[in-house]
Amino acid sequence: RADTAKLCLPCDMHVHKANTVSSKHSRSLLCNSCYSSSSSIFCPTHTEVYCSNCDYEAHVSVNHHERRAVESFCGCPSAVELILLLGFGGNKNILKEENKDEVFNDESLLFWDAPRVVRLNDLIVPVDDDAVQHEIQAFDVPPLPKDRNLACG
Repeated sequence: RADTAKLCLPCDMHVHKANTVSSKHSRSLLCNSCYSSSSSIFCPTHTEVYCSNCDYEAHVSVNHHERRAVESFCGCPSAVELILLLGFGGNKNILKEENKDEVFNDESLLFWDAPRVVRLNDLIVPVDDDAVQHEIQAFDVPPLPKDRNLACG
C-alpha cells in the first residue's frame, strides 16, 4: 500500500508535492537508527529521531537524556513548519533563514512547490524533427472506397 511506503524526507517531498491527494494522509519521519520504522521520539542530545525500539536501545544505559514525542504531519509544509510540527523548534538558530542547517542545506528542501497544473497542451505529443530522428512513421490511412455513398454514412 502507498500509505505504508517508507520514504526518506527528500523522497517524501518529491512524491507528495506532485499529488495533492496523496499529501492528505499522515506521515512521519523514519527512525535514524533502523530506517525501517516510523519515528516516535526525538532526542535533542543525539539530535536524532527514533522508533520506540531503537529509543530503548539508545537510552537503556543513559536515562537522563531529555526526549520528546514526535508528531506525524500531513500536507506539504515548509522546512520551518516541518521543524515546528515535529517538535525540533527548541533550537531557534535552525529557524533563522540566514543560518544554513546541515539537514536542510539543499535549497529544494526549504519549501514545497505547488503541484504543476497539467494543461491540454502537455498531453499532446508534439510533431517535430525528433519524430523523424527516431524514425517514427505515421500510419497510412487507406482512402475511402469510390463507390461509397457519403450521404448514407
